[in-house]
Amino acid sequence: MKNRDLLSSSSTDYDGGRGYSILLVDDEPPLRKAVAKFLEQKGYVVETRESAMEALSYLRDDDASLPDLIISDITMPQMDGLQLLQHIKSFPSLRRIPVIFLTARGMTPDRIAGYRAGVNAYLPKPFDPEELMSIIDNLILNKQSGTSEIAEIRKELSDIKTILVSQNVGPKQSANEASDDLITNKEKAVLEFLCRGFTNKEIAEEMDTSIRNIEKHVTKLLNKTGTSNRTELVK
Repeated sequence: MKNRDLLSSSSTDYDGGRGYSILLVDDEPPLRKAVAKFLEQKGYVVETRESAMEALSYLRDDDASLPDLIISDITMPQMDGLQLLQHIKSFPSLRRIPVIFLTARGMTPDRIAGYRAGVNAYLPKPFDPEELMSIIDNLILNKQSGTSEIAEIRKELSDIKTILVSQNVGPKQSANEASDDLITNKEKAVLEFLCRGFTNKEIAEEMDTSIRNIEKHVTKLLNKTGTSNRTELVK
């Protein structure tokens, strides 16, 4: 099969890329090369792997830069795309990376399993490049928006720590001891998860509790600083 047959013949004027990185995983060399070339022409930095095992090894490499998005085939030997997705979602450092599955038409059971496992989008082969670019653009924009929210939360939590320490440190008491006296172990755990970028839902899953309970812990942390809302807290 020729490379041009793997993508539909539709053209696109999409001018995306802007240096974002993509990990492309597919065991078919013609498709892998064709998609990688297309994405690179659009300005993306593309890493390719021919198997899910190689992709997972790359993602777990401390020296490797994590991609902004992953595109993966489903049907691959040894480890398929669904198993790769399950591994990705099991690691806090990887679970927020958007994943697009490339799939043969009519694979309804795999599509259902993928959505349940947390895949962000499906694209049947052969696909329209314009549709691929639209999906990528949407997922990366959503990810960047979420990253901004996490950065804001981290700043707020840093301010909370500063206020707690400045109001309660005595001459014979360290900053860490003062903070420990003021917040409970559960609140400390919530604080640590938030600092690592976890959402309330993810913290609830990690601590085996409800989202409502996590919200209560965050509220208590805010209350202990003497502020009535987050806006006052960051001033």
